[in-house]
Amino acid sequence: MNVARRPKHRRTSTGPRRRELLQALWIFQRATPYQLWKLTRPDNKHDRLTRDNLLDLEDHPLVRIESVQEDKRQVWVLTKRGRGEARQLLEPKGIRVSVLRKQEYAPDTGELLGTGYDDHAAAVTLTAAELHRAGIGHRLGFQTEIGHRLRTGYVQRADLVVREP
Repeated sequence: MNVARRPKHRRTSTGPRRRELLQALWIFQRATPYQLWKLTRPDNKHDRLTRDNLLDLEDHPLVRIESVQEDKRQVWVLTKRGRGEARQLLEPKGIRVSVLRKQEYAPDTGELLGTGYDDHAAAVTLTAAELHRAGIGHRLGFQTEIGHRLRTGYVQRADLVVREP
């Protein structure tokens, strides 16, 4: 007997919601539903709508779950198809492109590789989400890992930069 994974009453993503989630994943590469909720719709009371929209985008296959953390947080990323759609949705042009997170498996164990989602990356994304929620910066004004060339020739990378849209 097959048990349905998703409830039938789940809302499907609308144009604006789809755009917001794809843009946020384009900028931050990976994020949890909680972080995406804070980045896209911080005025909503909870992240249920964000979770429903992620499931709808997964059905189309524009996003996928990269990993599930020990505390049961799901980490979502764009698929190749989702990345292509996000590229078309992004305005203004010139927003830094995130890396496509490919699914690679260890040949000997079959275990999924490259699913490291460290606390530092999560903290950077959550900081951007909380700044956006507080009214500081625009969702598309955040960029991560921006290099700043020093006089010595070295490049110092900023974890998070907020720019005017």
